[in-house]
Amino acid sequence: MKADSDPHAAAPRRRRWMRWALGLSLALNLAVLGLVAGAALRHGGPDRGGHPKPMGVMLYRELPREIRRELRETAFAPRAEIDRQRRADAAAVDAALRAQPFDPARLEAVLQAQAAQRAAHHARMQAAWLDRVAAMSDAERAAYADRLQAALARQDKIGKTGKMGGKAGRDRGDE
Repeated sequence: MKADSDPHAAAPRRRRWMRWALGLSLALNLAVLGLVAGAALRHGGPDRGGHPKPMGVMLYRELPREIRRELRETAFAPRAEIDRQRRADAAAVDAALRAQPFDPARLEAVLQAQAAQRAAHHARMQAAWLDRVAAMSDAERAAYADRLQAALARQDKIGKTGKMGGKAGRDRGDE
């Protein structure tokens, strides 16, 4: 009887191919897992890194989630309006950059208009924040001040180590 006609003779060849395929698949999965883990360790999420957050960001982030939502609804235009304004701003910058002859004053005027829009948004957000803080009870304001102090302490830690330990926004009561 020939070895080629033996039905069990082809099985080792198939198993060897399957082992290689499974080994390669495992290696690729481990490589992807390593990349994801490395990125997570390197970047560590939105509140890690070497740059402390601006005070305005902390003032906002340390508020309870419900109050943050109220502030966004008060201070931000509807999404469609924001998108329309962004497209109009981009078109104005594009037109100023492509103008021949180039007119730096025209581009500066576009940038100044955008800066005025940002300043108006900032003023609306600040007024809404102040109204909300003024409406807090003494105990709510004290708890808010405690959260801000904790956030500042975390920011100090970032400045000293370049990394941030622990969970940002801890004890806001919104998790």
